[in-house]
Amino acid sequence: MPPRRCALFVAAIALTSMLAACGPRDATYDTSAFQIHGTIAPPDVAVPSNRGIGSSEFNGLYLEGPDSFSCCWIAPRASLLIRKRARATDLVIGLRLPNLPRFAGGQIVTIRIGTDATPHRISLAAGEQLTDRLPLSGQLRDATGLIPVDVTAAVAYVPSRDTPPSHSLLSLLHLRAAAPSSDTRQLAVIVLYSYFQ
Repeated sequence: MPPRRCALFVAAIALTSMLAACGPRDATYDTSAFQIHGTIAPPDVAVPSNRGIGSSEFNGLYLEGPDSFSCCWIAPRASLLIRKRARATDLVIGLRLPNLPRFAGGQIVTIRIGTDATPHRISLAAGEQLTDRLPLSGQLRDATGLIPVDVTAAVAYVPSRDTPPSHSLLSLLHLRAAAPSSDTRQLAVIVLYSYFQ
């Protein structure tokens, strides 16, 4: 075997051995035992660390438990505390308005950032998801810490009031009763993320 080909062969064996050796291969690396503890909230939105497990509410932000796949509804009036670590020119916010009959006419969301009196208005249609960049005032660009962001919305969705009964074939044949929702929270829009940039 030529020396160059032999060197490539040895390098390939060494690389394969290193990749195979990366990571544990015993019972302690069992991903089925992984669990998420506490509550789920959008990144950079401050919430108390002692909220426990399960759904809860903080300043109009509805926190979800670790078994939830979506996050997070806010009430028609909410005050989010968003971490600002360095100089930034914009607040980036991702919102989603579910396609529900209550939101057929859309939703108007008004956002006030910190001490800035200028409101930012965002209009969403039912089923729409968007990312918006809201410019910061000069005094907020250099500020750091927790910045209050007040959010108000025009339309409130209450699942126990606004969810129509199920019209599935099973419920029409009375083989399965339609389960009414017991959720009495007032929900306005889903905040996917919010951060300063």
